[in-house]
This record gives sequence, C-alpha cells and structure tokens, in this order.
Amino acid sequence: MSASKAFKITSITSWRRPILWTTAIIAILAYWDERALNGVFIYDDVASITNNDVVMLKVPWYEAFTRDFWGQHMVHPASHKSYRPITTLTLTWNMILSYVIGTAGAPDHTYYFHVVNVVLHGINTGLIAEAAAIVLGDGSLAPSIIAGVLFGIHPVHAEAVSNITSRGELLMTLFFLLAFLFYVNHIPRPPTTQTATISKDKDDNNAKEKSPNKTSKKSNKAIKAVQAEPAKSTWDKVNAAWNFVCVYVLPFLFMALSLFSKEQGVTTLCSLVAFDFIRNHDSVQSFLSNMREGEAYSWNFVKRTVVLALQTISMAALRYWLNGESSPDFVHEQNPPGFSEDRFTRIFSVNWVYVLYLRDMVFPAYLAPDWSGLGIPLIESMSDNRAWLVILLWAISLGSVYSLLVGSSPKASKQSKEIRQVGLIAFYAFLFLPFLLSSNLLVTTGLCKADRVIYLPLFGYCLIQGLIFKLLSSAFRPKDDGEESVGLMVLYTFFAIQFSFFGLKVHERNLAWADEYTLWTRAAQVNPRSLHTLSNAGKVLAKNDEYVEAERLLRPCGDVRTNNGNPNDTFLYTVALAKLDRCEESFRLIDDAIEFIHEEREKGGIRYDAKMSFHAQSSLIVSRAFCTEDIFEKGRIMQQALTIDPNNDFAQHQYKNYLETLHRMHQQMQMGNPQLEQQISMARQEMQRRGMSEEAITMAIQEKLNDQQKLMEQMQEQQQRGKPQGQAEMLAMQQEMMRRSKERQEQKPKQQQRQREKKPQPRHTQGKDIPQNLGTPTQAEKMPPNLAMPPIEEFDNGELDGMFFKEEPLEVKEEQVKEEPVKKPRPRTSHGFKVPQQKKPNEPKKAQKEMPKEGKATKVPKETAKDRETPAPKEPQVHAPPDIINPATLTRAYDKRYEYNLGLPPIEEFENGGFERMFLKK
Repeated sequence: MSASKAFKITSITSWRRPILWTTAIIAILAYWDERALNGVFIYDDVASITNNDVVMLKVPWYEAFTRDFWGQHMVHPASHKSYRPITTLTLTWNMILSYVIGTAGAPDHTYYFHVVNVVLHGINTGLIAEAAAIVLGDGSLAPSIIAGVLFGIHPVHAEAVSNITSRGELLMTLFFLLAFLFYVNHIPRPPTTQTATISKDKDDNNAKEKSPNKTSKKSNKAIKAVQAEPAKSTWDKVNAAWNFVCVYVLPFLFMALSLFSKEQGVTTLCSLVAFDFIRNHDSVQSFLSNMREGEAYSWNFVKRTVVLALQTISMAALRYWLNGESSPDFVHEQNPPGFSEDRFTRIFSVNWVYVLYLRDMVFPAYLAPDWSGLGIPLIESMSDNRAWLVILLWAISLGSVYSLLVGSSPKASKQSKEIRQVGLIAFYAFLFLPFLLSSNLLVTTGLCKADRVIYLPLFGYCLIQGLIFKLLSSAFRPKDDGEESVGLMVLYTFFAIQFSFFGLKVHERNLAWADEYTLWTRAAQVNPRSLHTLSNAGKVLAKNDEYVEAERLLRPCGDVRTNNGNPNDTFLYTVALAKLDRCEESFRLIDDAIEFIHEEREKGGIRYDAKMSFHAQSSLIVSRAFCTEDIFEKGRIMQQALTIDPNNDFAQHQYKNYLETLHRMHQQMQMGNPQLEQQISMARQEMQRRGMSEEAITMAIQEKLNDQQKLMEQMQEQQQRGKPQGQAEMLAMQQEMMRRSKERQEQKPKQQQRQREKKPQPRHTQGKDIPQNLGTPTQAEKMPPNLAMPPIEEFDNGELDGMFFKEEPLEVKEEQVKEEPVKKPRPRTSHGFKVPQQKKPNEPKKAQKEMPKEGKATKVPKETAKDRETPAPKEPQVHAPPDIINPATLTRAYDKRYEYNLGLPPIEEFENGGFERMFLKK
C-alpha cells in the first residue's frame, strides 16, 4: 500500500476512534445544565440577536451578506465592520426553529440557541483530542485525552460557549480544525528520514548527527524519481486527486468559512504552514541548506506554501474590500492600552494583557465579561513591577524564535527533540498565530481583554499539558517488580485535582452567564474598576429594588462629564438617587446630562446616534417624575418624555402606570371611600381658594385628558407601525376598554342615586371631618398651594402652556369692589387661555343661598334686588365646595382617561394617606 493510501485510510477511520466521542461527551456534559440552557438573552445578545433585523427575520436572510454582525450595513460609516455572515445565518436558523416549534417569545426561547453552542463545543473538543493525538505522536492516547478533556472543561471557555453571541468563536474553531485534520493527513511525508523526524532510531540519529543538514545525491534522485513516476492504476489517480483536494481545496474552503465566522479565521492556512514546517524541518537554518542543495521535498513545501499564501492573501483582500471606504470607529475606553498615545505605556500595557491571558490559562479564578476602561491599569514606568514580568515574557518568546532559527543541538536526545518540536508547534501554530489578530500587534482592536478570544489559542496550552503528562507518566512508569510508583500517583492526583477545580469553576461560570444579576454582581467583585461593569451591576441591582447597593456601584459613573460621556449611566444613577430621596442631587445631574446631550447633538460625528440621543434624553426626563408626588406634574413630565421619544419603552411603561394611578383613584371614588372623598374635597377647596371656579377646574382636567388622549393615539400609531406585537397589545387594550366602559354605565344610576341622597353641609361644619393637622377652615384657606396644582408663578413664564386654562379674563363681581377696593385675583391670560366667566349678578344664586355664615362679622341675607346694591364685605367671597366630592363631576372627565389602561397598580397606593401625599403639601 502506498503512503498516500495509508494517509487516506487514517483520515477516514479516525472519525470512529473512541477518543473523539469520549472527550466530546465530557465537554457537552460539563455545560449541560437546564438552568443555563434556559437562560435569557444577556449582554451582547440584545444587539446581535434581538436588535438584529436579519436574525429577527425583519429582512430577507441574504441580507446577512451585506450587513455586519450587529445588523448594520457594512458601507455605513458607523458599522463595526464585523463581517460574520456564517455566524449570523446560524442564529437566523435558530430563530426560524424557534418559530417552527413555537418557542419564540416564550421563557425557554433561548434553549435551542444554547443547545447549538454546547454541541458545537463538544464537536470541537473531540477534534481537539484528535489533533492532539497527531501532534503528540502515535501511542499517545492518554495524553491526547488529557489535552481534550482539559480543553472541554476549561472555565475560560464559558464566555464562548454560554454566551450565544460568541458562537463565532465556536464556528471559527470548527472550520480551523477541519482544515488542519484534512491537511495533515494528506500532505506528503519525506520518503527518507530526516533530522526533523523525531521517530528515528538511535542508530539513524547518531549517523545523522555527523551530517545533520545534508542528504545524498542518490537520495535526491530517488525522491525525484518517485515523485515523477506516473500513476500505474486508477486507484493511484483517484488517490492523487483526493490528496490534491485535501491539501489545496478543502483547507481553502474551510479557511473561508472560518474567516466568515470570525475574523481570526484568516490565519488558518498560516497555522497549517507553521505546523508543516516545524514537524518536517529541524530549523530555518537546515531548511535553507536543503534548499541550496536542491532537495525535492523542501521545494515541494515551498510550492505548497506559495499556494496557501496566495489563497490567504486573496481572502484577506476580499475581506478588506468588504469594509468599504470607512474604517471601524472604536471607542478609546474599550481598549485604553491599545489607544494609549505614549509608546512606552502602549507597548508594556498591551503585553501585560498577554501575561493576564497566560494567568487565566493556568489559574482561571479571575474571570469577568468586561475589562474595558480602567479595568486593567496601564504600565506607565519601569517602577511598576509588572513591567519585569513583561520582560520575562519577551525573553521566553525570543528563546523560541532562536530555537526555530538554529534548531536543536546535534547531541540532543530524542526526548528533548520531541519536547522542542511539540513546544514550537503548540506556540506558533496553535497559540500565537490564531491569537495574532486579537493581540493589538497588527491592528488596534476594539477590545482590551476578553476570555472568548483565547478559545482556540488555549489548544496550545492543552498540548503542553498533554506533553507534560506523557513525559512524566513515562518517567514514573512502574518498575519490573510491579511496585507502583509514588511519582505516578502524585501525577494522577494533580490532574484529578485540576480537573475537579476546573469542573466546579466552569459550572459556576456557566450559570453566571444564564442570569444577568449573577453575571454582573460577580463581575463587579472581580473587576470593580470598570465603569461599564459597575453600570450593568447597578442596573440589575436597581431592578431588584436594591437601591442602596445600586447607588454605591453607580456613584463613579453618575456624572456624565466623568463617565466617558454616557448619559444612560447618569439616568440609572438619578433613578437610584430619587428612590433614596436625594432629589436635589438627582435634578442637578439630570440638567447637566441633558445639556451634555445637546452639546453632543450639535457636534454630531460618526458615533453620534440620534435615536440613542433622544432615547437617553427621554429617559432622563422620566427620572424627574420619581421626585414629585404631584400627580398632574407626573403626567406633564411623562408627556414631555414621550413627545421626545415615543418609542421609549421605559417612558411608556411609567406613563401607563400613571394612568392606572388615576384609574384607581376613580375606582376609590366610585366605591364611596369616605377618607378619599374627604381628601379630594380638601384638594378642590384649595383649588377654589386659588380662584378657580367649578367650570375652570373641570375644563382644566378635560384639557389635560385631551392631551393625554392625543399622546396615547400617537403611541398606538407607533406600536402598530413599528412593532408587530403592538397590534395584539392594542386589541387587548380595546377589549379591556369596552369592558370597563360597560361597568361604568351600569354603575352610573347607583352613583346618581347616592349623590341625590347626600345633602351639602354648612361650611362651619366642614371642619369637623378635616384632620386636626390642617386646622380650621380659615387656616386651611391660608395653606400654601397644594401639589395637585402647579405653583401659580409657572403660569406666567409659559412653562405649562395649554395645560389648565383657556383664554378669558377673570371677572370680579361688582358687589365685591363697590365701596372698598380689593385686590383682584391674578388674571390667568398670560398663556392665551381663557378662564370661564362666573355667573352674572342677574342670574339665580342658589349657591349663595346655601353659603354658610363666615363668622359673626359676615351675614348673608336673602337675595333681593335691593341686596345687590349693598356694599361688598372687605374680603372677597368665594363659592365653597361641598364637603363630599360629587363623583359625577369628575366621572365624565376621567372616563376617556381610563380607556387606555392596561393594568392596575396596588390599591394600597391610595390608602393610608397616599392620595393626600399626591395632592397636598404638609
């Protein structure tokens, strides 16, 4: 059987080897947890999946080839330039599957997204074990399993496996390993043993040491004769064609798929060339010597390298052309070491990140999803002790380069040559080259440190551990007398402890990526310097009503001038402050943040996003409402927020809660709650004291209802136009509206009957039901303006234009100013709204007949024509409202408001003085 046939048979039967399936199953079981598989979309999943029009099937699937990974068109200046159509299509197929099986939008919506990631990781682990067996040599079953299991359960992979967005790392690694396995099993091996081949016996090794870099002329002629010999049978022709496909076609195809899954896949063929060279050539020096002597195999390697290099350059050029004329615009805070202006700081800080990666490979205890901003302090001088560790890393790297150039010593043993060869393959082919594009050496990337980028490079570290196990297990092999070696037991114990620690840690990280609260609270403990981490941790704490801890974490990123210009972080902090009754500080930060937004809006630029800008401004305005108990003021604030951004879900939710608050108030009135009716009566009394007539109050409320109705119509239009689920939501809202309208129609006759049974009480008895802290009616009239109405000064500067009054000058009755002039009430006409006129003197005055006496000095005689000519009292008289509010007065005004409610707040909000806090200042 020819050598090429042997390689083909090996490539086929290797798929059936137990090593592949054993390690794959172990890796799958390590991540198979129902809680993790049913986890929510988290972190970048929102941008890559839920906000991606391609994945959410809002545009045709082939749009994946014209958009970046985040759904933005590649030609757009603000595009991230992450072109990964293969990854995007797999996510799209997952979404289609969710709709087919009916889980789209359900709590277990993410289940099959996670299942695909876990299965891909299991397949990769099996292929890693197979590749390790090739690198470590024949008879290395146990070391290969060690390398595969270590790769499968390493905790640093949790971000790549448990985070759905990181599927690109899994797909890139899958196609990389397929290209590697097809290539190495079909490349021609040297027909004569050379120095670089570590399987030579000692006699050949000693003979070669005398002339390590030369082969005889007869040998070269034999090689050329064998290679020039034509195929003698059909099988040889088919086998030669298959070898050509596996060496030049399939690796190129898998490299393209790997590249379009994640950008780091462009280095696939480079790693194949590095492996081919290190395995079959002792050093660069010996290779050049063979080239000068015309060795056929060395020239064939050069030909393969040229073809693979041209393929790599062509795909890299195509990928660069897809970026368009613009380059990705990264933020400095995402990668401070890479964007540092000082050369010393940039070089040492970037290389310090490599040291941290090596630390995570050996001891993965400090893992976090974000290391941006100040998460990793910069190295600014040699006085920083970390600089010496960087220099040590450089020394080790230079040693590997020297070994690659010069080669091993002629006197080196077989074992030392094996260690050198496997070490160089692990470092260059599987660690350095796959990590090159993420290293900030060739190009500055948009990330400082991320666990996911060392998913494939970790294979190099696993090979080193597999080699260590192979050498030590061979050294501690039991003696002939059958006595067990203590060293071997220690070796097994060490790897058992390591695997146990990794298994527990990967379980912890897997569950952390399933829960937003756990992920960010633990990240804040590991990396408390990152503002992005603190912001996300504070957000999840605020969602769980842990405002004290949320305020502590959000404090460093509360000021928009010092938090990298992120008004959303300021919004989160102001909400926490409002919940802790620190409103003055909250208002100051809100005003500053809105001013900052206007400044950025004027500047514009590539990174300016008008949609996000208005969304942030709308959210900041809503946060003002948390610091006021004036229910009318809350409504005005939320209307303003929704006017700026009608699609702000947070503002819509708060506004619906506000409408439900009013609805609950109305329900309490209809049920005849004496305490609530008494509080409403006092609120209306204050309105009367400020000069508002009954008609003006009703019209003011009606004007506000009209504004809210228009706003809700706008919300309905936005939902129907922009959100498919909005139609179903509005249909449910209309059904609820009809049900409540029917209930009100049934309750109206009972309300009118109850109203007729109630008789207005004299004013001097009104104080009996007023709480003692409000004093007598005379004192109540002197109370400051209540919270139910804005301060009267606001009507003079146009702040509340169109909210309460219609244009009509306020008339004062002649009987009030005939003898002694009194101060007229302030005309409320500065906004162009008229206040309804009071009744003329010649109209019946039933209300005046019912008006009680105002002390001994005030007498109200029966109404006659003569009485109309008598002088008015010194103080102006106002119509006193009844003690119990007339439900029919506000029922008509509230009816339209309640038709848009979707839910009801707890009724306890309006008991125990809750309504009083909304309407009256203490």
